[in-house]
Amino acid sequence: MICGPTSTTSNRTWSNAACTGNHGPLMAGNRICSGSNQILGAAPANYHQGWPKFAASLFMMSPDDGLVATAYSPCEVRTKIRNTPVHVTEETNYPFRGSIRLTVNPGSPVEFPLLCRIPEWAAGATIRVNGEMQPSPPPNSFARIQRKWKTNDHVDIDFPLTPRVSRWFNDSVAVERGPLVFSYPIGAAWVKLRDRGLTADWQVYPTTQWNCALALAPTAHPHDISTIETEIGSLPFAADQAPVKLQLRAKKVPEWRAEEGVATPVPQSPVTSNEPEEKIMLVPYAGAKLRSTAFRKQVADDSKVRKAGNRRSKHSHYYEVVC
Repeated sequence: MICGPTSTTSNRTWSNAACTGNHGPLMAGNRICSGSNQILGAAPANYHQGWPKFAASLFMMSPDDGLVATAYSPCEVRTKIRNTPVHVTEETNYPFRGSIRLTVNPGSPVEFPLLCRIPEWAAGATIRVNGEMQPSPPPNSFARIQRKWKTNDHVDIDFPLTPRVSRWFNDSVAVERGPLVFSYPIGAAWVKLRDRGLTADWQVYPTTQWNCALALAPTAHPHDISTIETEIGSLPFAADQAPVKLQLRAKKVPEWRAEEGVATPVPQSPVTSNEPEEKIMLVPYAGAKLRSTAFRKQVADDSKVRKAGNRRSKHSHYYEVVC
């Protein structure tokens, strides 16, 4: 089935005209009944309605009877295009891996466009149809494959998952890989304050040091960040089962402390640190319940500068964790 609300981006309009999945017990008119109290708009958003809505929006129809892959996840599509039954299966370990295979099986040969979303970060993505390389798709676009589809046609998409640094509020930076943002997990102690019927109020306290800085050059090179891939288990967004982690060099910043259980404002940049350098591990954002994700620019002690080719840089730069 194809499910998903109507989506309009620029001059493109896609709809769930073939959708039959928005009328079950959990969904009615695109509204998920997630609790008894529907007065407060924010409360339902705290439930797990994001997952069924994500699944409902993976594939959509284009106005010219095409099929649009708007997001990627293992799934199956059954629909009709120009009165021909079409079955598409998607096999992938995205977002932890960059390979995606779509297998198209129409009831009989039928021509229609297949549009595949190419994210903004996916420069260098490749697409093959039955092993034949297609024109390189530009980032932040939809690659259009127009052909007469036959039984067992394959579309293989490969996204490069190179770690990168993006810039955010107050010149902070975040570390990303593919569609995932990565965070520094902080050890946590959970203390129950009070019970509230079926739920409870909790306080969480850090049990490990959180005041560290990442050692990255001003123009962070992917080689500054090591990628560690492991087997993808049943709970990929659990910190102890994260199938991909990023390892970086770091230093502690002892001048940045907590007062009355709250982190003090981030020290004014630039800040130096004479603490010993160490390696820390970042995990996907959802894998850490207490975490730091954005990092402020720092300048390190000149005695710890690194060589750049045959020349020595004047400073090495650090990015301080912002909770």
